Amino acid sequence: MSAALTIAIVADVTACAYGVTIRDMKSPRRPEPLITARHVAMYLAMRHTGCSSSGLGRWFGRRDHTTVLHAVKRITWRLDWDSELAVHVATIDDALRAIAQERLRLVATSIDPLALARRLACASERTLLHTSTDEITALAQRVIETQHALLDAARLLRGLAHPDLVADDAVIAGRARRLAAGLEALGVINPKEEKSHV
Repeated sequence: MSAALTIAIVADVTACAYGVTIRDMKSPRRPEPLITARHVAMYLAMRHTGCSSSGLGRWFGRRDHTTVLHAVKRITWRLDWDSELAVHVATIDDALRAIAQERLRLVATSIDPLALARRLACASERTLLHTSTDEITALAQRVIETQHALLDAARLLRGLAHPDLVADDAVIAGRARRLAAGLEALGVINPKEEKSHV
């Protein structure tokens, strides 16, 4: 499931893959290629958007939630034995994941994580409830990127502190050891794991 994807995006990508339009998907028409496209779109929208079956039904031409559940069940069943459909759905799924990644990257780069963290640290519980999924995702992504950067820095410091590499410069070796010890104290690195990387 991705907060970066909407029903409209999923339906549009699926419609393009099947050569139909959004209007077709929302229409009451029921020719076979259109039914499959509509069912696949509902199946993928359920997986990627987290929208309820009622919400999906409303979006797909005011259909009942049981229609959506039937579509999802039918596609799930067909994927077990219809290899052509499975390949088609997997291709659309890959395209949707790529779109979601790009949208998350754009959102993450448009949000200042430090300003957001300061705002959330001082926010009331009511304000916290109104934090958008995009903001939380951007903050989480920046935390993960920072953790990776700290791990890389810790590995570099371990290498600088290695006696064979800095035999000529005891000052650099001492600083690197102190910085590495500080990162260990903060819990950024596990001393046992990091020694195995040197």
